[in-house]
Amino acid sequence: MRLAHRIYETRIGPGPAVSQAHALAGVALFIGAAFIASRMGRRVPAKLGEGAIVGTSVRLAGISVEEVGRSNDRIEQVLMAEFPDEIEHIWTAPGTAEVATDPMGVELADFSWR
Repeated sequence: MRLAHRIYETRIGPGPAVSQAHALAGVALFIGAAFIASRMGRRVPAKLGEGAIVGTSVRLAGISVEEVGRSNDRIEQVLMAEFPDEIEHIWTAPGTAEVATDPMGVELADFSWR
């Protein structure tokens, strides 16, 4: 162990000396950051007041685009018939956009209604 210790100290050198002031400053910064973070967490993420509800439907992979359209129309009709007082408008977004941040296949569809 003495040999290993000697090799370590000659190659790496002794560890940096940390003064008491530096240690106290580090502890104070940590406590301050923890306090600020505890206050921020109450509203993160921000609530969105869009008033829309989103649902997702999943079908078997390999479904045709025409079948997706027919099933989306049927789901929209059923929801409108079931909740006529709650739903003003309903729209469906099957698949993914050109620049997708949430890539989805054609077998997935998002329904939004207001």
